[in-house]
Parts: sequence; structure tokens; C-alpha cells
Amino acid sequence: MTNLVDNCCTVEALSRLKGITVAHWNSRSLYPKFDEVTVWMDESDLECLVISESWLTQDIPSDFVHLDGYNMFRHDRDASTGKSRGGGLVCYVKSRFNSLHLENMNVCTANVEMMVVKIKLTNTRDWYIIGVYRPPNGNVKHFCDAVEECVNNLRVKTPVEITLVGDMNINVEKSREKPVKMYLDLLKRLGLTNLIKTYTHFNSHTLNNSIIDHFVTSDPELYQVHGTCPVSCSDHFIIYGCRKKNKAKAQKKPSMLELTLNLMLRNFWLMLIELTGILYLLVVILILHGKCSRFYSCNY
Repeated sequence: MTNLVDNCCTVEALSRLKGITVAHWNSRSLYPKFDEVTVWMDESDLECLVISESWLTQDIPSDFVHLDGYNMFRHDRDASTGKSRGGGLVCYVKSRFNSLHLENMNVCTANVEMMVVKIKLTNTRDWYIIGVYRPPNGNVKHFCDAVEECVNNLRVKTPVEITLVGDMNINVEKSREKPVKMYLDLLKRLGLTNLIKTYTHFNSHTLNNSIIDHFVTSDPELYQVHGTCPVSCSDHFIIYGCRKKNKAKAQKKPSMLELTLNLMLRNFWLMLIELTGILYLLVVILILHGKCSRFYSCNY
């Protein structure tokens, strides 16, 4: 297997990654491409997939885009954006994971669409997957404000793990441009890192490549493998990161001193129980002796 770190790989190669693989893909209309999605989801065996620009509406039931073995969460674009079509987010999570869509944190405006899914892993902090789509003409400042508010709200009580994936429509290669700098400053301020360094989108009109789909995390050290993967049905690449699995906590083997102390403590309690029994027996004997003495003194 070739090195996949920041490299382009095949869908089938994703299935060989050891860990929890999270991916994002801008589908530009999921329903008509769903058969192909089903095929490469079977081949890749992803643990979690976030889809932006799903273009789903109330007229398309969730059953029509359901994947066997996955929990599906959707957040369709609504009229508050001022647009009648496009947008929308979908998140698929393997059904073996304890996952929950935090619908109260859904955001849908002309500047940003966002959904949050909580995944509960053993022996670790709560893990939040944030799916994001920023329309090309969306106000970058309003977008950054919404992302910052969301992340801060998730962090308000206890330390958490954040994974932010989506089509930001912000080309991080142009880091000197003011909107891009504003976005990069936001990530730095929040302690987040974008793992994707290679092209994620090809514009067939301008023939330009760009890095507008981002895989952002609060814990980059957990992702040793990450990169992009082309699919034939979209001009956006799949972006992915493979997170390390949590190891079960190994039980600590007691030292010789701890074993000795435990044995001494056990023997002490056994001795104390025996002494308590002896004292109880002596008390009973003394009580009976006193009663017998009074009986004989009264009768003789």
C-alpha cells in the first residue's frame, strides 16, 4: 500500500486504513448519484461520511438515500437562506457507533449551513463531527462567527474533540487574501488544524485547482493518515482522515509491595473478626455465669 498521507488514493484503498475513517464529499445533488455512492461506500467501508450540497428536499424521503449499516442524519436547506434549491448536509455514521444528531445546533443561513453529530467512543472525550457548507457568495465574517460560536458552545462544559469537515469555498492557498486570512486566524484562535494540503476541487470553466474542502481537527496528532480521493461523479474530491482507535485501558498489574500490603490487610481483618467472635463469646459466658450465681444464691 502506498503512502496515503496528503496523497491522492483510490476508494478501495480507504478500506485498508487501520482506524476510524471520517470523510467529506460535496455531491452537488446526492439522490441521482446515490447508486454510485452506494458502490464506493461498500468498497471504502468508511466509518463516517459527511456530504455537503446534498440538494435534498422534503420531497425526497430519507429511505431513498439510506445506506445499510449506517445511521443517517440530514439537514436540508430551508427557505431562510433565500434560495429555493441546492445546499443541504447529510451525515452517515456506522450503526455500531453511539451517534446523535444535535438538531438544536443546526444552522441554515445565506452564509453558512452547519450540522453537528455527536459520537460517543469508549475511554475518551465526547467527539463532535461538524458538517459545514459555505455558499460561494456567503459572507466570510458571518461564516467565521457562526463556526466560532458553534465550537465554543461545544466546549463550554468539558474538553471535547472537534472534527470540522466541509466545503468552505475558501481556497487556503491564497493565504494573503483578507477573507482567507480571516478564516485561518479563526482556526488558529480555536486551536484547530486543517489537514488537507492538496487540491480538492477542479473548476472545469477556469481550469483551476483549489483547496476549498477542508478537514479540520482539534487533535491532529490522532490522524496519521489523511488526504484526497477522486470520484468520477463530482468535480470535488473526497477528503478523508483516519483517526486512531482508542485502546482499551489495560488493567495495572499490582506490584509486589501492593500484593504484600493487601495480604497483610486481609489477614488483619480476619484476625479482627476472630477476636470479635472470641470477645462476644466471653461476654455471653460472663452473662450466663452472673445469672447462674444469682440463681444459686437465691435458692441455697
